[in-house]
Amino acid sequence: MKRNDPDHLGRALYRLQFRTTIDENTGCWLYGGTPSDPYGHLTVHGDSDTVHRWSWRIYYGPIPPGRLVRRTCGSSRCWNPDHLKLSSGRRTKKHTTTTEHEGSSVDGNTGD
Repeated sequence: MKRNDPDHLGRALYRLQFRTTIDENTGCWLYGGTPSDPYGHLTVHGDSDTVHRWSWRIYYGPIPPGRLVRRTCGSSRCWNPDHLKLSSGRRTKKHTTTTEHEGSSVDGNTGD
């Protein structure tokens, strides 16, 4: 799949870095793309996805089938890889808290 292609990932990282501000209070890397897009989408060579999913692929590799990438900080524009974790998708948004990222892991062991 082209989303995991090194050229795509390199271009995505460049564009993410160019359009990002860091919130010093939360550590969130906030994508500032299109203001009307509350979730932060990025398109590279016609391939569009949310910035947190691009971030996961850049820093950790492909997203396993059937798994979701969750932002544990609660910010819809954050793509800081330390604020991301894999989920089976069984937990709802209301279970995500702003302090949860302190104990999160990237191995997908979410306890759900």
